[in-house]
Amino acid sequence: MNLLKINANSPDPALIGQAASTLRAGALAVLPTDTVYGLGVALQADEGRQALYRVKGRDADKAIPVLIASPDTLGELATQLPAYAYDLARRFWPGPLTLVVRAARSMPPAWCASDGSVALRMPACAVTLALIRAVEGPLAVTSANRQGQAPASTVATLDPLIAAQVDLIIDSGPVALGISSTVVSCLHAEPQVLRSGALGL
Repeated sequence: MNLLKINANSPDPALIGQAASTLRAGALAVLPTDTVYGLGVALQADEGRQALYRVKGRDADKAIPVLIASPDTLGELATQLPAYAYDLARRFWPGPLTLVVRAARSMPPAWCASDGSVALRMPACAVTLALIRAVEGPLAVTSANRQGQAPASTVATLDPLIAAQVDLIIDSGPVALGISSTVVSCLHAEPQVLRSGALGL
């Protein structure tokens, strides 16, 4: 396991590049977000998907949220978007809001839910956004804890079993919020809150 300490406010480009190379190679990493520490892989790294589900202990039928670095990516990875989805993204991104949308054909099917949806979020975290840009593609990221356990807000509070099974840990100190994101479904005529979280909708 490789540990990188990256400044939360001014990420070192060299360290970001090193982490991005590791992720592009299919590595499983613990990384900071604005909400909680996440467990993630590069979306295009197919070999990392099984490891992510195994280490998380996540049911195979539960999709993993996808983190993006620009609101423009919403229109690239989603289709049949209602107008309110764009409004929510403009108002709350970057930030702790996850939007469940219909996946476009450009979205790898392996990362979609059984109903053809995908959960997208643009985090307000300089390290995460720099990583996504350096990887040149989205990251599939779920909270860095076993299914049903509390998420970690610092590297020190990570489950040792999680830490022992990843290829890379990026430590940027305590996360800003320490609460999981609010999840809103954009699959219907009106938005539906699926999970209350940091945004407090």
